[in-house]
Amino acid sequence: MAERMVYDGYKDAGYEYLIIDDCWSFYYRSQGKLIADPRRFPRGMKFVAHEVHYRGLKLGIYTDIGTQTCAGFPGSFGYYKADAETFAEWGVDYIKVDGCSADPKQMDDLYTELGQAIRSTGRDIVYSCEWPLYQQKAGITPNYKNISKTCNTWRNYDDIGYSWDSIYGAVEYEAANQDILTEVSGPGAWTDPDAIVVGNYGLTIEQQRLQMAFWAVMAAPMIMSNDLRSIDKESKELILNKYIIAVNQDPLGKMGRRLSKINNTDVWTRWVSPKLPDGRMSMAVLVHNANAFGGPMRVVLGISDLGLDSAAGYQVNDLVHDNALVGVFYPHQSIIVTVPPLDIFFFKATVNQA
Repeated sequence: MAERMVYDGYKDAGYEYLIIDDCWSFYYRSQGKLIADPRRFPRGMKFVAHEVHYRGLKLGIYTDIGTQTCAGFPGSFGYYKADAETFAEWGVDYIKVDGCSADPKQMDDLYTELGQAIRSTGRDIVYSCEWPLYQQKAGITPNYKNISKTCNTWRNYDDIGYSWDSIYGAVEYEAANQDILTEVSGPGAWTDPDAIVVGNYGLTIEQQRLQMAFWAVMAAPMIMSNDLRSIDKESKELILNKYIIAVNQDPLGKMGRRLSKINNTDVWTRWVSPKLPDGRMSMAVLVHNANAFGGPMRVVLGISDLGLDSAAGYQVNDLVHDNALVGVFYPHQSIIVTVPPLDIFFFKATVNQA
């Protein structure tokens, strides 16, 4: 899979982490240390990390904050310092920490303790938490300010499945909690609605476009969960769309938010670069027709209603269709778009120099 990431253009597009999820370890520890399953990884995980790094990629791995992983393998509870040191010694660059076997009431302390152990190794490791996911399931309101200070990314919602209902459920959670999430998200701390499932069965190409666009607007980690050896051409082109990726990776690091939802049509906006010296910024705008039936939805977007007020105007480009120029628009004007059912219009309004 690492070779597919390199030779098929994914690494050059910005996908740099190869993450191994649950079931990589042996059933028991050896002298208190985690070890890789000798049948699946006969040379050990340090060798895997070396091979991944040799190809210019970074390695991610999985553990659980409790005593067992979700699949019943050893968790890290009671071994936080030892496991953090083991992962660092192996050369791991990213750790996904699940919470299947821990009490959600204790997760504030447990995830903080493991985070401190990871930082104390001195290795630059991305710390991906599932802390708020388990707390909100247990009826506990997550303390996102503390979570964002501890974790680099955090899962909020259920595991993504290969269906639009699953994806849109995560989107709706982000929208319902956008006031706090936009406050705490930014460089070094990102909300994570789970993996990109583009290229799998169960989604139309329109729905795959929707997921890519939503993840870009939400500034969410773009972590693929698919088989790059068998992905179809159209899905691959979508995953490699450099204009959508550029919005996702925008250096301002601002999470987008839902501006409105009328007649089951969403409008999401995200401030992006370039930013002018006077503080005016560009904007990515996502229009989503969530209706599964009926005809296309006509949507009128007033430029000033979007919060765009530069008298110099904005150049508008279609991010899905090869950055095609839509036109130049000014605050007194409107963009009129027609969006088919379960589809999007995703564009960037780049502020012009005065």
